[in-house]
Amino acid sequence: MIGRIVSRLPDRIGTYYEPFFGGGAVFFEMARQGRFKRAVLADLNPDLMNCYSVVKERVDDLLSELRGPAYVYNKEAYLAMRAMGTASLSPVQRAARLLYLARTCFNGLYRLNLAGEFNVPFGKYENPVIVDEPALRAASEALQKATLSCADFSEVLSGIAPGDAA
Repeated sequence: MIGRIVSRLPDRIGTYYEPFFGGGAVFFEMARQGRFKRAVLADLNPDLMNCYSVVKERVDDLLSELRGPAYVYNKEAYLAMRAMGTASLSPVQRAARLLYLARTCFNGLYRLNLAGEFNVPFGKYENPVIVDEPALRAASEALQKATLSCADFSEVLSGIAPGDAA
């Protein structure tokens, strides 16, 4: 699908806007193709936007954290990480936690209960890749051209000008 989506966008864009950033598949493909000068990326999920900020600005710290003993693939470690509150975690630890949970939970789902707690069950995989250094470094490089924001889409799109795309 990504090819069909990207083919409908202009070849050259001043500023690329993505107000519901999520996984960022379109952004990362457009960045790979060098089709914009800069980007404005936003989502209302503060954990997600923190993760992208850390990938952009502190990828080495993130890789180091993910290689730590807390990020092993087993059900006990997963449940401990899932139960961990995020208020006392540093931005790097919060980002590592989110990536770890996404890589090891059932089908990579992101779901919070009414109390705002991550509640996706443990995923059963052969050997999930928890530390994907090439992908994280490539994402960090792509994000260098981006302004990141945890904001409502209407705020983000208010800056669109001729030659931009959303």
